[in-house]
Amino acid sequence: AVRIDGGRIEVHAPCELGRFHGAMEVLRMIEQPDINDRLAYASPLVKLRGLKIYLPAPDEAGFTAFRKLVDFLARYRCNFLMIEIGGAMEFKSHPEINQGWLEYCKFMNEYSGKPQKIQHSFDWNKNSIHTTNGGGKVLTQKQVKELIAYCRERFIEVVPEMPSLSHCDYLLTRHPELAERPEDPYPDTACPNHPGYYPLLFDLFEEIIEVFRPKRMHIGHDEYYSIGLCPRCKGLDAAEIYAGDIRRCSEFLKSRGVATMIWGE
Repeated sequence: AVRIDGGRIEVHAPCELGRFHGAMEVLRMIEQPDINDRLAYASPLVKLRGLKIYLPAPDEAGFTAFRKLVDFLARYRCNFLMIEIGGAMEFKSHPEINQGWLEYCKFMNEYSGKPQKIQHSFDWNKNSIHTTNGGGKVLTQKQVKELIAYCRERFIEVVPEMPSLSHCDYLLTRHPELAERPEDPYPDTACPNHPGYYPLLFDLFEEIIEVFRPKRMHIGHDEYYSIGLCPRCKGLDAAEIYAGDIRRCSEFLKSRGVATMIWGE
C-alpha cells in the first residue's frame, strides 16, 4: 500500500520485498505531472512474473543491456528471471564444453539466418539453435555471479536453465558419442542410456549450483524429437525414456536441495 497525504509518502508492506515493490510504485507515481493525495493498493495475481533470456555477451554493451533489463523488470514488479546456460558459462570441470561451444557458435553465426537454414535442412525435426546465447561466447563464473547479485539486489529470483536431453548441442560438439541420432552432423539430442551421459551432465549441474545457489533449476526438455533411435534406446517406450530422464535429473537436484522445473510441452 502506498499512501500520499499532504506531501508525505508512506509505503506499507508485510515484508522487505513488498516495501521494495512499493518503492517502485512511488517512482512511477512521481513521474506524473501532479501527485494528489491518494491511497493505492497492489497485490500479486500470480507468484512468478518475469522472463526467460540468454546470458548476455561478455562485454560492457552486453552487461549494460542486461542491467537495464533487470531494472525494467524490477520497476514493474517482476520477480523471476530464467537464464539459459548451455555452453556459454565457464565450466572448470569440463573446459572442452566451452571450447566446443566457441567453435560451434563461430560456425553457426557466420551469417544471419544460417542456424535456421541448417535446422530446416534435414528430413527430421531438429531443435532450434541457440548460438546467440552469451553472444556466442563464454562468460566466466565470476561474471555470472556478478549478474546474479545484481538481480538479487532487486529481489528477482534467478533460475538457471540447463538444457538436457534435448538442446544438447553444446554437449555433443565434443562428446558426439552421447548423441541419440549418430548420423546427425549437428546432433542436438542426447542418449540418456549412454553410461557417460549423466556423469558429464551432473558435473555441469554441480558447477551451476555452486555459481547460482538456486532454489530451483530448469532442465529444459523442450523440442524432444529424436526418441528411441540409438541401439541403447531402440525398442524402449518413449514415454518411459522421457519420464525416466526427468526422474534422474530431479532426484540429483533434490539431493542438492534444488527443485526442478521443465518446459510444459
